[in-house]
Amino acid sequence: MLLELRQRVENGEVGDLAAIDWWGWYGDRFVRSRQDAEKRLAIAKAENPDAAYEAAKARNAANVRAYRERKSKLRVVTPAPAYNGDVSGAANAAPVAPPTTKQIIEAREPREREAINTIIELFKGLSWEGRKETIRQIHRCYEE
Repeated sequence: MLLELRQRVENGEVGDLAAIDWWGWYGDRFVRSRQDAEKRLAIAKAENPDAAYEAAKARNAANVRAYRERKSKLRVVTPAPAYNGDVSGAANAAPVAPPTTKQIIEAREPREREAINTIIELFKGLSWEGRKETIRQIHRCYEE
């Protein structure tokens, strides 16, 4: 159907040929992207559209599988062995505590430290539900 519409528009059957081109006409009437339309047109133009559609579907499924596999590998976080401050490798040395939030903040640049302090003060002013929602949104930012 899309291929027929394109031919009709390009033949001047729809609208003024001088004033409109195919992609302009398409963009005014459809919400799907031009890239999506080009994929559909390529399938329609193929010698065997059914086989072209199945090949595109299989290619898309393989791409989705590969993407999900890459994404799942990114989410797997294997904790590094705790550094205990001992360079000799003695296993029974006392573990060194990780830095506190305060130590991390103090190590930052002055402008960044000010921004962090401002964010913390704003966070303290939120209700419990507001704090939970803020944390959810921060997690969503890092999931993408």
